[in-house]
Amino acid sequence: MPESLLPIIKAVESGDKKLAKRLLRPLMDHQPTADVWYIASQLYEKREHQITCLRRALALDPEHREARQRIAQLRKASKTTYVDLADPRFDFTLPPLSALIGEEEAPPAPPLATDYEQISKKIWRKKRTSWAYIGLGASVLLTLSLSYFVLTVLGSPIPAQLRSLFSGSSPVVTDGTPVFGRPVEGRSESPTVSGEVEVSAESMATASAQLLVRANQSKPLQRQQPLSDVLDPGYTHEYTFQGYAGEELAIGVQFFSPTAQKVDANVAVLDPDDFNAEDHCQRDSILKDHSGVAFICQLHKTGGWKLQLFGRAGESTGAYVVTVEGF
Repeated sequence: MPESLLPIIKAVESGDKKLAKRLLRPLMDHQPTADVWYIASQLYEKREHQITCLRRALALDPEHREARQRIAQLRKASKTTYVDLADPRFDFTLPPLSALIGEEEAPPAPPLATDYEQISKKIWRKKRTSWAYIGLGASVLLTLSLSYFVLTVLGSPIPAQLRSLFSGSSPVVTDGTPVFGRPVEGRSESPTVSGEVEVSAESMATASAQLLVRANQSKPLQRQQPLSDVLDPGYTHEYTFQGYAGEELAIGVQFFSPTAQKVDANVAVLDPDDFNAEDHCQRDSILKDHSGVAFICQLHKTGGWKLQLFGRAGESTGAYVVTVEGF
């Protein structure tokens, strides 16, 4: 299977189906492959839904070995001796993706009044027209939401422009080498500061080679509780977590967008004094496509540690997941 699916497969094998479902959802929204449908079959509880997923996997790749083996296992576990993949009884409509990851669906609309005889035809016609408009509006909003999600995963600049419009904030110029944490004492240059809307021409001229990273948003990160978000060009996301001197932590960042091809240079861990903790951490790429990075840090101080992600077009933008775990 592709290396991009390895984090999902590891989550399934470790029993963390919640994480596996969250990682699988973007892939199912955007042209799922036979491998994706095979993994999905392991996350549905009902046998009928599992067979439906396997059918779709085999429809894309009739020679898919794992899917065929899984079909054989379902045959042995079934009271019947044969599972006919062409049987229309197994062509089930799968539950929505929101149900797949355990999110609650919206409650059903309240029923209309049952005393229809006391409602005039004119009033009933107006109500029916109103509900038609509501249904039409809901369909349009759903289509826009799905389009927005797909564009975000693909790294399109349109969602970033919309978020900037509604939030009122603007991205910073991303030219220069990102500098994370407090600047080194005695440095003669004044680097451009990310996270601020206005930057003077003099500062930009003297900081052509450096970019001092400052967070636009900060969120707490709990151990073994991954968080997901979307990073736009020119913005910086920060995650804070408690660390203790002497312990060893594993910190991971994995993007799922084709616009994330050089994540390593745009991510850093900061110690409680806001200095770059590069000297205390060993880093490595999670996948060979450099769409993620993992840190193994030997903490030298107790306090609030930080993970910062800087968004640079073509290097580290789009949908991602962050996590921190102790050894």
